[in-house]
Amino acid sequence: QADDVRLAEEAARIMGAAMLRLQGRPAPPRITAARFGALVNQGTLSAEALEQAEGVARSAERDLAAVLIEAGIPRDALGRCLAEFFGVRFFNYDGAWRIPHALRELFQPGFMRNQMLAPLELRPDGTLRLVMEDPSNLEVVDALKQRRLAANLELLVGLRDEIAAYIDAGPD
Repeated sequence: QADDVRLAEEAARIMGAAMLRLQGRPAPPRITAARFGALVNQGTLSAEALEQAEGVARSAERDLAAVLIEAGIPRDALGRCLAEFFGVRFFNYDGAWRIPHALRELFQPGFMRNQMLAPLELRPDGTLRLVMEDPSNLEVVDALKQRRLAANLELLVGLRDEIAAYIDAGPD
């Protein structure tokens, strides 16, 4: 039942933002603490500490994940939370991955940075694997599908700083 509530809240958030965009009004800032709710459920972090970290991130205009990492939460714990929240695999950047040259030509660096996404590989079956900070961003996912870059898309979630490092690492 908790998953149903979480999914309903996420759907409402997405639809609300879409309606505001249709009306020409800016969408409200995303509330990201829900993404890390599993840390509270597992007892890794108190609800108050998560709320405080969110306040710090918002006031300093920083990424919540970065604030949580600075507070001592391990990256792999954040990755598990994100994977569970979005229902996709987590991309753990180890510094060795490079964007394949053929895929780098399809994605402008400015677009990748602005949308915080990057291509990982094009599989032989025609599946394009992408890492995104927010795999629930239907506007971006739909735009990628409309470009018909591949037969299928497989989305992974990643941390903002790791996606940026992957983009900066240069071609293979």
